[in-house]
Amino acid sequence: MVKLLLCSVLGVVSCNAKATGADSLQLHRTLPFECLLATADHLGNAYAVRESGAVEKYDSAGNLTGVYINKRLGDVTAIDAINPMQVLVWYRSFQTLIFLDRTMNEMGRMEFPGAGYYGVSIVTSAADGNLWIYDELINKAVKLTRAGDVMFESWPLNLDFRNGFSPVCIRDNGEQVILTDPVNGLCQLDQYSGTLGSNPLVKTGLFDLAGDWMISADEQNILHKNLRTLQVYEVPLPPEGDIRGISGHGIFIQRNGRLEWYQSGH
Repeated sequence: MVKLLLCSVLGVVSCNAKATGADSLQLHRTLPFECLLATADHLGNAYAVRESGAVEKYDSAGNLTGVYINKRLGDVTAIDAINPMQVLVWYRSFQTLIFLDRTMNEMGRMEFPGAGYYGVSIVTSAADGNLWIYDELINKAVKLTRAGDVMFESWPLNLDFRNGFSPVCIRDNGEQVILTDPVNGLCQLDQYSGTLGSNPLVKTGLFDLAGDWMISADEQNILHKNLRTLQVYEVPLPPEGDIRGISGHGIFIQRNGRLEWYQSGH
């Protein structure tokens, strides 16, 4: 059974992938090392955070093409390659976001306390090139320019949930922004940080968005949920291993000393 770093349980009727004609997971590429986090971009590049703290980039042939190391900011909390020309590396303990260019050289950084936010827990690229953050001290989702200027700020999202709200993932598909708390539920915002809805029954942790599809996982399957139709397709996970990342471009599983990159259809 695959062990998840973050789990999800979607409270909607689902369809087995084989019954609906969806593809099974296909091994796309194998990288011969262990890592803590991994993701991919739409150009076919893979990114891995090693135990040493090094952030490495591999091209579509599996060749190492760039490395970023910063030993002054602690552990890497997350890596975001939604925009491969401006990769985000998030160091939560120092409230610092690093911007990397396509060669993995630092092109800038944002220290959120300088923008007035002191409890940022999650960060992502906005669909328009700006940033979305969630500050757990004020319980608000905030849209910032990459210069740190505030564009929009939600009301306290914890007020929408009986037991509070502590999201662990945030994504923007250009129409809506989704934040997920694996214990307390899911919240949907519009592009101006207005609340579209909340659902305490959809307990999803790590996920990504690919157009209208929300991609997540439980202990046995990759789940593709259509945000418009609410239909869910399940694609069985390979046996054993640990999930290191879920991306719209595939899922990364660590097993037997290798990082395996799988892809699936819906």
